[in-house]
Amino acid sequence: MQKFSIFVILCTFFYAGVHAQEMTVKDDEDNILFQVNDEGTTGKAIVSSAKVDLIEISSIGVAPVHQTNKLYNLSGSLYWNGSTIANCGWSDDGGMVRLTTSADKVGIGVTSTNEKLELLNSGPQTVIKIGRARFGDIGGSNVSTDITYNARWDGSTWYPDDSGTPATFTRLSNAGFLFYAAPSGSPLSWSEVMRIGANGNVGIGTPTPQGKLDVNGAIYQRGSELHADYVFEPDYELESIEEHANFMWTNKHLRALPGRQVDENGLEIVEAGAHRRGLVEEVEKAHIYIEQLLVRIKVLEDKLEKMQHSD
Repeated sequence: MQKFSIFVILCTFFYAGVHAQEMTVKDDEDNILFQVNDEGTTGKAIVSSAKVDLIEISSIGVAPVHQTNKLYNLSGSLYWNGSTIANCGWSDDGGMVRLTTSADKVGIGVTSTNEKLELLNSGPQTVIKIGRARFGDIGGSNVSTDITYNARWDGSTWYPDDSGTPATFTRLSNAGFLFYAAPSGSPLSWSEVMRIGANGNVGIGTPTPQGKLDVNGAIYQRGSELHADYVFEPDYELESIEEHANFMWTNKHLRALPGRQVDENGLEIVEAGAHRRGLVEEVEKAHIYIEQLLVRIKVLEDKLEKMQHSD
């Protein structure tokens, strides 16, 4: 019942706009158990006969008149005895919540951090670090934002958090966006698998891409129609050699290859799959034409041989 009465008093004082000079709750021996009073710009609550003020609420963003033995909030910072509490950290100006000082850091799921922001999620372990000069022994010493998955750094060595799951590591720095992987092993051994350089070049399997896309390794393409073996089917309408030549010289490109296309900047563009398929189609057609010409040549050779023997 006593707790309920205190709650009702607080609600009345802070939300109903009652501006009494003082409201007090006492026990049977006339000892003050709870006291709320109004100082004009602030309200305070006093608990126990020692009269240690626990709460001070500032309605207009100014410090209370009496600050001794008072815990109060002022403009998002927590104060005790007129001084900010060490490592309080946060400030809220009504439009933005921020760290109080430039040296403050934020840790989520960790007990300590050297980063501006570090987030740890377990099972398998995921770590996000922002503002670190270097994470473990990966890469150089540039300031970066690092994200690791299933990797645990003990201060000297990398280990997998879940031995059955590959570990990955991404870094965003002035070198670009870098991707590392450690498929297996304990301790982990990282290798760079891909990067998007600061100059826009993409390297897969190489840390020094020489063009917009530089791939060191085999490339596999998937699509609905990548080969041109249909030219050997009976229902394929193969134009004659003469028709083929006429189209080629009239249109300035082979029939199976699309004509020249340019973008809005005048740069040539091709659809790689269709272009490669068209090349294969024309090569296979050319071999059919070669076979047809061989037949013609053989017929002519036979005729020539008969003519020679008839003489």
